Amino acid sequence: MNNNIIFLDNAAHHPLLPAVQSKIIQTLPLLANPSSLHSIGVKLRNEIETAREKIARALNCDTNEIIFTSGASESNSTISYNFSKHCHNRDMVISPFEHDSVHGWVFDKDTDITTDFQILVGNENGYNYYKDFSITAWKFGVDATAALGNIDVDLHDPQFLMASFSGEKTGSISGSGLLYVHHDFDYYTPIVYGHQENNRRGGTENTLGIIGMGISIPYVVAHLEEKHEHCLKLKQALLDELTGVDFICNSGDDCVPSIVSLSFKGVDGMGLMTYLDTKGICISTGSACNSGNIEPSKVLKAIGVPSDYINGTIRISTSLNNTIDEIKYTAEKIRDYIKEVV
Repeated sequence: MNNNIIFLDNAAHHPLLPAVQSKIIQTLPLLANPSSLHSIGVKLRNEIETAREKIARALNCDTNEIIFTSGASESNSTISYNFSKHCHNRDMVISPFEHDSVHGWVFDKDTDITTDFQILVGNENGYNYYKDFSITAWKFGVDATAALGNIDVDLHDPQFLMASFSGEKTGSISGSGLLYVHHDFDYYTPIVYGHQENNRRGGTENTLGIIGMGISIPYVVAHLEEKHEHCLKLKQALLDELTGVDFICNSGDDCVPSIVSLSFKGVDGMGLMTYLDTKGICISTGSACNSGNIEPSKVLKAIGVPSDYINGTIRISTSLNNTIDEIKYTAEKIRDYIKEVV
């Protein structure tokens, strides 16, 4: 990452870990199809399987329960497809807080304990839904994209059949992810057919992304506590520095500290994001689900953000790379912008 940039959009894409970058540079000259039977192909296949073993140990599951995909969106779509394929008597019931890649009928937030699919950590405000799980709260699938690296995700005795993960949120490259499928699920059906991944997902593997995940996933799992404590200090510093500003913090104590959603009264979130970008600060806006959508996100609506605050929502997401000084500078520029426009 450019040393002149303050990167506070880690929930969208965590910068490459140095060890991942080094491994990718080392592997690039040998890049080939890992299904090839020549020596380079065999070497890359061994690298992929080594990464699978490292990830399985980090997530406490079997190697044969891991399917490498292009990312969490593909994994989520695969979960949705399998539900429709094998539970065809009804629509999948999901909570209002799911990613757009999950297809199903949105249920009322107060009854989401009955849902078939559940996000573990909310990507917009960091809410920790995993802590609400109980013995009776079985899910067909879960989205662990924002959970990985923020909470302990142990797949040894899951309360779900399938789970989705993203590599880019952990410090690997974009276009890499994985799908966990419990070994007892005998009816798994792929959405991309082919011989790869033991006939469970077609298409040449993203070798660099997989090798990167073999480094980044064990790393974020090993540094969970350190990251929690560090990001908690950053979050508190941000809130302290914004004392006197009219805003709502949508990320309370029941949220992971690395994701902070703030809604400012009478402020345009996109304008604030653009202003901060001119000051070398990268954040994301929280008022829309995606680029081009001017409607407030369904998540912000579901948690009841007032109408005069909702369009002024931004998301600041931190990592071990960020510092208190960066946070203080960001808060200063937020105050400067609000003085200009409010």
